[in-house]
Amino acid sequence: MRLFQVGYKVNDIHRTIEAYRDLFGFEWEEVKSYDLPASGDRGATRSLVSHARLNDGVELELVETVEGVTADIELLGDGEGISHIGLLVDDLEAAKAQMIARGARIAHEGEAPRAVWAFVIDDRLGGAMVQLVQMREAEAQ
Repeated sequence: MRLFQVGYKVNDIHRTIEAYRDLFGFEWEEVKSYDLPASGDRGATRSLVSHARLNDGVELELVETVEGVTADIELLGDGEGISHIGLLVDDLEAAKAQMIARGARIAHEGEAPRAVWAFVIDDRLGGAMVQLVQMREAEAQ
């Protein structure tokens, strides 16, 4: 596994992008809207998302939930802040099984055009979430 991203829950993605651009010179991808279908006991969600990549390849991810209850909202409520760190894995199913065998819980799963992921929570993580991310073939190269 290697560090892939640090995810931030924000209440106004456009304001936050401008702040990071003005303060640190970060360049951001175009804001994209993602609709995730209902899954398990969760209803459908819609989020706005953008990424900035740092020189070492680690990315910052901003997520603004527009509809529904996302893993970010479950963790931070109405507040803003770091919601997760993302770790790249080669085999998401194997990584999830390993986490469950070690006593962690899979809190939420999803997919987007570039990746599939699962959020891991465990009381031993001090209130943080870890996102296991498997990139799709075209993005992994």
